[in-house]
Amino acid sequence: MTLDHWTNRFEEKGAQLREMVGDKRYRIWRAYLAGCAYGFRQNWIALHQIVAVKADQSQLQALPLTREYMYDT
Repeated sequence: MTLDHWTNRFEEKGAQLREMVGDKRYRIWRAYLAGCAYGFRQNWIALHQIVAVKADQSQLQALPLTREYMYDT
């Protein structure tokens, strides 16, 4: 969904972007955004984030190990 938002803003600013980077680079990035969005929708691409912190034991217990708390089960 993030790529959809990026693509919408990219398209809205298309004329300005073409002036900044040229038509060839604009078309490359347009295809890249579309390809990545398609890849995520087809589950060909995944993104994993690792958060590393330097903490003592009391702080470690406050950090959840997963993001399951964010989703209804």
